[in-house]
Amino acid sequence: MLQVVILFLGLILGNAHFVQAGDTARDGAVEAALVPEVSSVAPGRPFLMAVRLRMDEHWHTYWRNPGDSGLPTEVVWELPEGFQVGAFQWPAPERIEYGGVISYGHHGEAWLLAEVLPPENLPAEVRIGAKVSWLMCKESCIPGEVELELTLPRGAGERDEAVAEDFVRALAALPEAGHELSNGVKLSVGKDKTVELSWVGGPEADRVYFFAHDPEWLDHGAPQTLGRTTGGGRVLKLSPSALSKGLPEDVSGVLVFGPGTEEQVAVAVSPVNSLAAGQATVGAVGQRSKETLPPEVSLLAALFLAFVGGLILNVMPCVLPVISLKIFDFMKQAHGDARKVLAHGWAYCAGVWLSFNVLYVAILALRAAGERVGWAFQMQDPVLVLCLGCLLVVVTAALFGAIEIGSGLAGAGARVVHGKSGVSGSFLTGVLATVLATPCTAPFMGPAIGYALAAPVLESALVFQMLAVGMALPYLLLSLFPNLLKFLPKPGAWMESFKQFTGFLMLGALLWITWVYAALVEHDQLIPYFVMLGVVALCTWLVGRFAGPEADRMRKLRTWAVAAVLLAVAVFTQRDALARLRELPPEPEAVGQASAARAGELPWRVWSPEAVEETRAAGRPVFIDFTAAWCLVCKANEASSLNVPPTVAFFEEYGIVPFKADWTRRQPRITEAIESYGRAGVPVYVFYARPGAEPILLPEALTQELVQRVLSEALEARH
Repeated sequence: MLQVVILFLGLILGNAHFVQAGDTARDGAVEAALVPEVSSVAPGRPFLMAVRLRMDEHWHTYWRNPGDSGLPTEVVWELPEGFQVGAFQWPAPERIEYGGVISYGHHGEAWLLAEVLPPENLPAEVRIGAKVSWLMCKESCIPGEVELELTLPRGAGERDEAVAEDFVRALAALPEAGHELSNGVKLSVGKDKTVELSWVGGPEADRVYFFAHDPEWLDHGAPQTLGRTTGGGRVLKLSPSALSKGLPEDVSGVLVFGPGTEEQVAVAVSPVNSLAAGQATVGAVGQRSKETLPPEVSLLAALFLAFVGGLILNVMPCVLPVISLKIFDFMKQAHGDARKVLAHGWAYCAGVWLSFNVLYVAILALRAAGERVGWAFQMQDPVLVLCLGCLLVVVTAALFGAIEIGSGLAGAGARVVHGKSGVSGSFLTGVLATVLATPCTAPFMGPAIGYALAAPVLESALVFQMLAVGMALPYLLLSLFPNLLKFLPKPGAWMESFKQFTGFLMLGALLWITWVYAALVEHDQLIPYFVMLGVVALCTWLVGRFAGPEADRMRKLRTWAVAAVLLAVAVFTQRDALARLRELPPEPEAVGQASAARAGELPWRVWSPEAVEETRAAGRPVFIDFTAAWCLVCKANEASSLNVPPTVAFFEEYGIVPFKADWTRRQPRITEAIESYGRAGVPVYVFYARPGAEPILLPEALTQELVQRVLSEALEARH
């Protein structure tokens, strides 16, 4: 009798556990179960739900990407009103080969996890159903399907201890999403048209296999070859499918180190250079040319290009107003103490170096936060442009003599102009020169910066150091060898006239910044800019006039207080307008349609990936100009080489359709497109001669002859 009672209690308890653990059903060689992580549902508290598949020996089901054959397991949920369920988290798959066909799937047992989010209002009992279908294979394949259902009470959401260890194992079987390589794997196209995944660090293993999430683009049957890079990292060579039309928008997947071994480590990876908007940068713009990708530029080549690009920055139009200040400084020091000249040279270099590194860290931080930013990103922010305009007002006032050395607010501007106040003036000159240099992308800089933004942190940091070295080197050499300065005239009264002349150059820079700001904002948002510049100019004059070196302490304090109040009132009265400056502008209208072209200019169309794809599909050659209002090199190229009658006639003769991608304000799709060509800033000029052709990238600096020669050669090659 006791045995009967024990058996009866066992059946009851077993059934009670079954209800909590979930519903189970079998079809063929696979048993499916619906297993909740909790024994009750708490209002608004998410929990994990598992679809557990147990396969008979030698049978398997398929992963989310089944490979060359098979179908992934599918689940159709039946949830109460207000419930939400997330996408499945799949365990790392196995590579299954049968008859030369490669598939990805699971043997034994597989737990597919999904997060369920209940609403705040719950009934006393929660019913959850799921229709699960799969394809099970051994020597032949048979479809399977079951309907599962479970009921959970409303409660505190306590975890079901009976399945706690099972969920620990299920979570451990998932690819690691927070691994150091999750966002540290680089994607490139090799010279032999293979796709390469490269990384530094990570687990050491003799075998590594990549399981792509997208089933279309990878040749699953081709070998995956593991090697080492010249920098000591690892590289895995993959072969695209013969039917692939280019890389998909999602090239993420699972990188498995030591597959099939006890030491196996699976890492979820999203390789950098994966193109988040596939139509925007691959499908619509065209396949990426292996000649234009950053990995085709080696680290040494990127360092050399960065150095040369930094040198050329010194003669770019953005920087010339500030360079004139440095020339003025050298004139004063040319016949003075060599040690003082060297100190000023090192201070200038320090300002350049620090500014480049602050810019580099800001780009890294913004990218880590999910922002898609590139070179000169700060020129896309109206608030930062306004601040730069205010700074140029102070510097211009100092050059015209409105403020004197040491006169409080004049300190920043005057020390940039005068070397007598110490090496801080040279340091600030280096900072200002770098700030004004960033809107320019000098020749050779494009590939170097593109490489830096796609490379590991150490390599990208080295590229930015070489940019700083290239820009600062001429002034350091002049400081190290002061005899080179002896040809400069001796200081005299004439230098006051030269200083004021440089003031006109700085005034030109201020007008340019004003034009940039106007291109960034709507017309009604020009008011806060002119108000702030006017108030800063007034405060500068007040401090220069009433708080000069001859003023007593109380007079200086009163003048400073008045200036501070004026600035505070200006900011307070314009606070709403200033807050609206960072609102993103609407998407450009009439995308893909011809913009209002001026007489004698190219009939530019507003760029979009879809419009480019449609034009190329129609067999028309396409020219794309990635530009920005703050890019003086872009504007110079347009005025001298693009919007000129010979080029317009050439485009008309060959039926070339010009597109303009305006990057003045931050546009993520344009950023992604620029990065897809291995560049990080503007200008970028891309030409497609025919449908399916690889893109041709033109240099940053154009001439009419160069444009016509490159485009005509590409057009002749297509016939």
